[in-house]
Amino acid sequence: MIEIVSDQDLNDFFQEEHAILFFHASWSKYAVISKQMVEFVESYVNAGEQHLRFFYGQFEGDRTPLAELLVAAGVPGAVAFVGDGSLSFFRRGEHIHTMRSVIGDGTFAVWRHIDGLLNQQKEAEKD
Repeated sequence: MIEIVSDQDLNDFFQEEHAILFFHASWSKYAVISKQMVEFVESYVNAGEQHLRFFYGQFEGDRTPLAELLVAAGVPGAVAFVGDGSLSFFRRGEHIHTMRSVIGDGTFAVWRHIDGLLNQQKEAEKD
């Protein structure tokens, strides 16, 4: 996972063909467990040689302007500012979907959303 800590990091994130952003909170056991679940999924995605980059960030305090940019891109404000273990999916910088609870939805739901993200791309390439 690549941490987003600056405007440049966020710009790099928005340039990715496909990307997943995990909203971290170092103070939250819930978010720490969620991050471990996402890292597990990331390891399998990378082993399958999919072109999908995983990012994470904690967007509180001095990083609030980054959260504001994410909200402008379509991430729900409650997710961008809290960092409670949510996961957002992006294609070419466009927000596709946000899972509000990695723990609540589980790793199967993460896989399902990854498949959906990649399959949307395949469908678009057919047209």
